[in-house]
Amino acid sequence: SLISFKESVNRRPTRRLRFQVRQKNDLFFPIYNQHSKMASPDQQELDSTLIHVCHQGYSTMIPILLAAKADVTCNEHQALCGATRWECVDTVKMLLTHPGTNPTPAMGAAVSRGNTEILKMLIDRNGDVNQGNDQLLKYASRFSYHSVAKLLLESKANADSVTDPADCPNPGIALLLLVHGAEHLTVPV
Repeated sequence: SLISFKESVNRRPTRRLRFQVRQKNDLFFPIYNQHSKMASPDQQELDSTLIHVCHQGYSTMIPILLAAKADVTCNEHQALCGATRWECVDTVKMLLTHPGTNPTPAMGAAVSRGNTEILKMLIDRNGDVNQGNDQLLKYASRFSYHSVAKLLLESKANADSVTDPADCPNPGIALLLLVHGAEHLTVPV
């Protein structure tokens, strides 16, 4: 895989320099431009490359980008959301160890995939289980993700957020909600 950064040279605006990182046997090395100077990427290019490698699961490249000062929190935590959406567990672990990472925006992706392993990591890093008007538990209930609903409820999600029977077609999840204190759930008999 090849990730390239471009930077304009002030002297000649039509000319572009490149800084490239190539992967060879899981080792990354810089390729120098024709002037034997490494062109430094700008912040937007670093951030967009970080998002791209997180979406693709290139976890070996993330430390290089973070060392180059790529921002984990850019674009509302899209790097973490993408890694969660594509279920790249190693990438999620790496991003969560970086200071300033907010796990809450990625929780919706973990719930929509039914991935309890990543969801547990996000919750352990203080992700808000009641975010977005309690939509996480509603989604898990509606699509019968029993283990996800159980994990959310054990993490103090609001069991009363699911009130519509259409949001809970699974009797096992309905029972789980009732056990965890759902008072307004109407269950068809």
